[in-house]
Amino acid sequence: PAEIGVAKSIVFDGSNSINLDGDATSPGNSKYYGTSGSGVKGFHDMNTDTPWTTITKASDETVTNSATLQDDDELQFSVTAGTYLIELLIKYSGNDVTKDFEWNFTCSAGTMQGFQQNKGLNASNAIQVLDEALVAASTNASDRIWGVLASDAHRPGYIMLFVTFTNDCTFKFRWAESATGAATTVTVHSGSILRYKNLGA
Repeated sequence: PAEIGVAKSIVFDGSNSINLDGDATSPGNSKYYGTSGSGVKGFHDMNTDTPWTTITKASDETVTNSATLQDDDELQFSVTAGTYLIELLIKYSGNDVTKDFEWNFTCSAGTMQGFQQNKGLNASNAIQVLDEALVAASTNASDRIWGVLASDAHRPGYIMLFVTFTNDCTFKFRWAESATGAATTVTVHSGSILRYKNLGA
């Protein structure tokens, strides 16, 4: 009879049986078959690292002639009490250099314990960096202001938080103009990102 050849990850085990190279009778749970980082074939542990959840803003959102902070329609998520790493990458603009972009963040119940760092630009394009402790706070200690340029030029801003939430709540990014003016606007643009990782209780 014709011989059957094997190749790749299929091998004879010496007793006329065909097996996977690196096979195991009881590999255990949450394993994958493939190669390790060093190229060894067999069953290896799945990556069980806690994944990031990413929210990408789908549509531009504009506030006109208002200095009242309002919840962003999309950049928010439901929190289970515990510790989180949170990042926001904001694309924003305004149409009046005297009416800056003002923002904060908040949790709808309980408090946050930890710290935040944010980076943005002022109207002169100088970098602004702030490190701030969050001690039993439901929001950051003071609203932050990033500069705008005329003609709705897009600008970047970055916020990072490492915090423990005492209660289940909704985490919200909030923003408005720093001062009102007839027909003045600020906008948070599509493509802005909020991402978070739940690190557990």
